[in-house]
Amino acid sequence: LMIGAAACGSSLNRGQAGVAISAKIDGPAGSVRVFRARCVEKYFEKYPIRFIEDAQAARQYRLLEDAGLATQFVGQATSAQCGTPYPESLRVIGITLTPKGIAQQWPEHNEMGGGWDLAMGRRELVEVTAIVSESDLARAEFTWRLVPTIAGQALDQSPLQQQRASATFRQQDGGWQLIRIDAGPPRLREPLSASPPR
Repeated sequence: LMIGAAACGSSLNRGQAGVAISAKIDGPAGSVRVFRARCVEKYFEKYPIRFIEDAQAARQYRLLEDAGLATQFVGQATSAQCGTPYPESLRVIGITLTPKGIAQQWPEHNEMGGGWDLAMGRRELVEVTAIVSESDLARAEFTWRLVPTIAGQALDQSPLQQQRASATFRQQDGGWQLIRIDAGPPRLREPLSASPPR
């Protein structure tokens, strides 16, 4: 992403850096795959450790229903649906999305009968905290956070404390181009040449 500067030789400012960093990092982060329906052990609730995957799926469905995003259902297992000639020890649990859930426009998948990939969080820039320049390079330190989405809130995703990172820019063609983002911030006194752009 190229950010225009007023004139060749202009310093990178926090506003310019913020626009470029936001364009690069803002957006969904992390997802959970949820299935429309699952074949589970008929009495998995009595043995939640032995049938932990069944218990986890049931918990997801309950939390999504509690948030008004889905409605749970229970059905009788069939050989065709569960892939076993002995479905008597199984049952089917699942969800259908409510209008509130449909409004989230979660991407659908086709694995094991289909379902949705629920984005759990959204990265967002909080603040550009400092900028250091050296010749045609500049490094911007910034803070960012992960904010839970509606699905993340429903499934108990905790907000991530603010994180620190840095972005390296190169001045070229009368503007500043973002060339690298590093997860941890270097000390501002560290020369830019100590961590050359990749």
